[in-house]
Amino acid sequence: MNRTYKVKYDSGDIYTNKIVTSNQLINDFLEVSNEFEDADLIGWLQTLIKNDRQDEGVDFICNAWDLILENETE
Repeated sequence: MNRTYKVKYDSGDIYTNKIVTSNQLINDFLEVSNEFEDADLIGWLQTLIKNDRQDEGVDFICNAWDLILENETE
């Protein structure tokens, strides 16, 4: 599900206090990591969007980018 989040913490301070959607966050990650991540990871994240399972990708990206999100979609 394409949820909406408020970013409570971002170690890189790019997203802090901004509103992002699951798809936006995944697509931003794909754009940044396209040159150095392997095809399996990129394919997995793209498949999550296609299969409406973005939550798994958001969890992965939060761990990778040290983000803390607050769910705005309830």
